[in-house]
Amino acid sequence: MLLEHNDNLSTLTGCPSSLNAANSGHSWPLSATIPSAIAPAATPLKRLYSSLALNLLCKSVCTIGALCLALLITLLFTLSPSPARAQNPPWRVDDGAVRQIFTTSASDNFVLCTLPVTAGGQPLTSVKAVANNAPRPSRLVWVDDQNLHVLVDCSGLGDNAVVALYGIPGSHAAKPQRDGAFNPTPIRIVARRSVGQDSPASLEDYHVLTLRPGPRPEFFAANNFESLPDTIKQYAKGGNWTHPLSMLRLSTWLYIPETARYAFALSGDNAAWLQIDGTEIVGQTYSRSRPGQRESGAIKLEAGLHRLIIDTAVRYSYDLNVFWRAVDTNAADPQFITGANYVKGRLEQRHADFHPFITSQRSAPYRFQGNPAIFNLTALQDNTANWGDTNLQRQWWVNNKRISTDKELHLITVSSNDTPFEVTLEVTRPGTNTNTTRSTSLSLPAETVPAVEFRLSSSLTGVPAICYADDPITPVVEVRASSPDAITFRVEINTIAADGTTASTNNILTLKRSWGQLPITPGSANSLREINWQVSHSDITLNSGRWLFETAPFTALPDAVSGVSLLRNHHNLTLVARRASQGEANAFRKLRSGQRLLFLDGFVASHGTTDRDAAVSLDKSLANGPNNQKIAYQRVALSSLDNTSDPRGISRLAPLASLRTLLPIDAVLFAPDLSGARDGESPDLFERRLAAYAGTLTEAAKAQLILVAPPAFDILPGCGCEPGTTPCPHAAAGRLYAEIVYRVADAYGLTVADLYTPFALHKGPDPLFKAGILTPAGLNIATTIFNQVLYP
Repeated sequence: MLLEHNDNLSTLTGCPSSLNAANSGHSWPLSATIPSAIAPAATPLKRLYSSLALNLLCKSVCTIGALCLALLITLLFTLSPSPARAQNPPWRVDDGAVRQIFTTSASDNFVLCTLPVTAGGQPLTSVKAVANNAPRPSRLVWVDDQNLHVLVDCSGLGDNAVVALYGIPGSHAAKPQRDGAFNPTPIRIVARRSVGQDSPASLEDYHVLTLRPGPRPEFFAANNFESLPDTIKQYAKGGNWTHPLSMLRLSTWLYIPETARYAFALSGDNAAWLQIDGTEIVGQTYSRSRPGQRESGAIKLEAGLHRLIIDTAVRYSYDLNVFWRAVDTNAADPQFITGANYVKGRLEQRHADFHPFITSQRSAPYRFQGNPAIFNLTALQDNTANWGDTNLQRQWWVNNKRISTDKELHLITVSSNDTPFEVTLEVTRPGTNTNTTRSTSLSLPAETVPAVEFRLSSSLTGVPAICYADDPITPVVEVRASSPDAITFRVEINTIAADGTTASTNNILTLKRSWGQLPITPGSANSLREINWQVSHSDITLNSGRWLFETAPFTALPDAVSGVSLLRNHHNLTLVARRASQGEANAFRKLRSGQRLLFLDGFVASHGTTDRDAAVSLDKSLANGPNNQKIAYQRVALSSLDNTSDPRGISRLAPLASLRTLLPIDAVLFAPDLSGARDGESPDLFERRLAAYAGTLTEAAKAQLILVAPPAFDILPGCGCEPGTTPCPHAAAGRLYAEIVYRVADAYGLTVADLYTPFALHKGPDPLFKAGILTPAGLNIATTIFNQVLYP
């Protein structure tokens, strides 16, 4: 909800204004502050003696002696009464039974405040206001079943002046007064510039615009809506391509003498929305110089005070009229009282000697992107006036939940709806026989519009996407947020071991320069089943994650890649590949007619060829076989399934997430991508990546798999090196890559189509590769070897 700012402008006493015609007081969603009452000055706790006691003391010195003197002093300390502290401020109205103490702001020239309708069982008949030992103009504006509503003139008092509003009992109930304080400029205007030029299309859009960063608002006061354009000065000019919109809130309290029905209307060019008691009554959008008039239906307003707010945006120049009409015959004219807010002070009874009172300060409301909860830092303080000499005990309650016994209470309120937060302070004064307990309550309105929105993310680092079972894992939960570092978070981490046991930690994390981390006990990959974590603020979960560790045999394929990890069903995933043979025999069985063969090509013809016809011949031969078996054949370059050249090799797992789009498949001929070496991928990473492909294709995809052992190239395909008399640095480990293929094949019991050996033994005149690309002669040898494996 939009909270009124407590600053009013200087005003003069005068007569009330009627809502008779118009142009359009305004507030912004600023931090809400309940004014603090002045706490009583501390008085040393000491015993004082009466003159009678001193006389007795002198006689005792003469007649009794030192021992009796000591006994008498002890008795006097025990029996002498404790005088009460002086009331602060002093009670200035002798016939006042109750008073409210509040402090002023330099800009609060008129304020509304309340007193109870009765005190000590008697009705309050009249009121008096006092400040600086002098009376202040006041007027009893309205009386309902619970409270007297009083307008107090605070003009000229300045900042932090102490005002006491007294209620005087009598024989009859109080009635609204015609004479007394009047605010001559009862319409408050809060004006500021937006950061854009587009006029809002709805009241919700208007609220969003007021949240955007911009200059601080300025405050004005007007006698009526007609004089408003001259009052707001430069803000009446609106905006253009170099100046943004003028955002105005016009507000006042309407006094309705008797219950009646009224209708309200807006006209003019400006986008505007009229609200009464927080409900939108009538609104209009920017008319683009074609103004019309919008009128509400009949609105029943009960006798009493009602908050009128008009939110409007000035696009080019101020053009807004506000009208009303009585629907019921003989309905009285509404009166403007003031644009100021109600102030809440400390309520004190004349004959009581301690008075509970809560003061509060609230930060601007905030939320985190993706979560509807709105947070508000709230500081509550016990400002109880204690005119006795006994220390007080206190108990704080929030929404009927016992919270704290401290003098100050700092908490974060969390709003997800319009339900307010009910704060109760119980103050107890210990007594000789019985304790005296009094309580006071404060309702904190729920925030529904945040002033700022922060971003927060969390991730798990130190965990590879693929690994072997004995690879070490050093997991760390990292949290990043755009919120101030003073905002802390709770991070709950659950580590589930392979045997199902769970280790949990719960930590308060304070970010430093918007970043923080929490290490998790390291271990090996095969010792873990899952790590999950939740990042919360004030018991609201803002972000969470789950990282799964799957050991062979794999049950399903990954379905996405995010950053440096694989995903399955939106959860991070580590594939713990098989390193040693389990004794399975997955030797390739002959392809039969009608089966589906997928050739995942990482180096055979994926980077081009010196002779396109030779590549076409390769595809035809594999598709038909030596005996024209007519199988369903597809060759897919692994590079076409890749998305980047990440040196960590993680992005080259992207094809794993794409394989499900190519399934079902009976057999896969897999020639691994060797380009990772040029980007810094180590042979160890290459081996783990290949093992992950082997496990997912054979176990999750249920396909027969043939691995292709690469030849020793002069340069690696796509590495960018110039061919020479010796292999380039990237291709120097050609034999090692072939050995890795055989190791992985042995671990999974797979068949290998070996290109390394025949290419190394080749003695013919024609080269088999050139600049990392197979020549027609090389493609012919590869075709022969593939056919021998596929069609034995």
